[in-house]
Amino acid sequence: MPRKILAIDIKEDAVAAVLVKCGLKSRDIEAYAFIPSGEGIESALEAISGEMETAGADCVVSLPANRISFRNLNVPFKSVKKIQQILPFELEQTLALAISDFEFGFQAHECGEKKERSHVTAALIGKSELDGYMKILSDFGLQPERVTCGGYALAEVTARRTDFPCVGLVVEAARASATITLVADGKILLVRPVLIDTSETAQSLRVQIERTLPAIGTVCGIDTKPEAIFLTGFAFENEKRLAEMSHALGIPVHPIDVLKDTDIRCRPSLIDGWNPAQLNGAVSLAVLESGRIEGISFRTGRFDQTPFWGEYSRSLFRAAVLSGLILALAGFGLFFDSYRLNREARRLDREITAIFQATFPDVKRIVDPVHQMKVKIEEAKKSAFLPGESGQQIRTIDLINDLSRLIPAAVDVELTRLVVGPENLLIDGNTDNFNAVDDFKSRLESAKLFKAVTISSANTDRGENRIRFKLKGTF
Repeated sequence: MPRKILAIDIKEDAVAAVLVKCGLKSRDIEAYAFIPSGEGIESALEAISGEMETAGADCVVSLPANRISFRNLNVPFKSVKKIQQILPFELEQTLALAISDFEFGFQAHECGEKKERSHVTAALIGKSELDGYMKILSDFGLQPERVTCGGYALAEVTARRTDFPCVGLVVEAARASATITLVADGKILLVRPVLIDTSETAQSLRVQIERTLPAIGTVCGIDTKPEAIFLTGFAFENEKRLAEMSHALGIPVHPIDVLKDTDIRCRPSLIDGWNPAQLNGAVSLAVLESGRIEGISFRTGRFDQTPFWGEYSRSLFRAAVLSGLILALAGFGLFFDSYRLNREARRLDREITAIFQATFPDVKRIVDPVHQMKVKIEEAKKSAFLPGESGQQIRTIDLINDLSRLIPAAVDVELTRLVVGPENLLIDGNTDNFNAVDDFKSRLESAKLFKAVTISSANTDRGENRIRFKLKGTF
């Protein structure tokens, strides 16, 4: 059965939609619409629902890029599962609000000389704002399979053009905003939504592109200037404006027509009103969905509903029977595992008791060998501490370890005598110069064990040409 895809590209000032029928060897546009949303997207979606047969179609949606926040990160591993686990913590450091207030999607690409790292492009949108869009779509019977950011699908599809350079920009312009996307080696590395002055659209967009170019090296670590710009959208339908933009930037600027770059075709009866500048974004969404190409998506299943019982009742019944058999087998396996684990636990208990009896043969009454062994170990630890009335417990081994750590291997210091008391430590030793004595004293003062360190004496031993010193450290 042919699959239908309804791709809806929501912008600040308009809503574009295409209905694509996907067969085994063809993908045909059966209907399309471009509706200005001056009165809100509800009116635009109502018009689209009235013009298209959306029943049974898989829906994909892109939201305005200027309602979305983008972040670029580098992480020291390639596993998508690991990136999903650490990304909320990495992103929260860059946000004014808690990460729980946002939905996010991301795309990761291998980077580094040995491909051992990942460059992550993440997109975030407030949950309340996303819920608002989903509520509006739900009111018209639309349950999107994928929700992504505006301009992203267009960049993914355009990057697959045969003439796309190693480093290039994909720009989608609306009436008062634009999305600038950097693509390098076919991978999206940077997405930047910008605002445009409606009174000077071309000049304003050119300035925003010029401001984006320095970020390519700073954020993405790419020294190469973009070799070409691929541009589509409001006010850039004619070649004259593209030529002016190319001359001003010193970079070739090419128009985008997704129909020419992909195998999706528009029916001859619909081709007369087709405008690539208005519909490229929606067609790109359909291309990604029909090819099942993964990427940035805010769709997490929070918005799913279950209106499918009538259509899938037989399949669900068979699945329920199979699930029951699996659960029965799992229950038997769980019972067997529980029995085996209990038997193993009893064996370990016997071994623990035997070890305790061998270690502490003087203990005759054994109730809880693990707890009793812990108590015995704590008693043994306490015997290793230095006695003192201050309540502070300092282990001799910790004291010796700190002294060894504080004396670098390159320093000529020889300790000849240590006297450990309840409140202080007396150190006798010799070294090659007085500066070494001061340095050793400073290092001891930096240790957490000592409140104060004083030099009791430091004299020259003329017979051995050494400096003999005595230090006192107070705990």
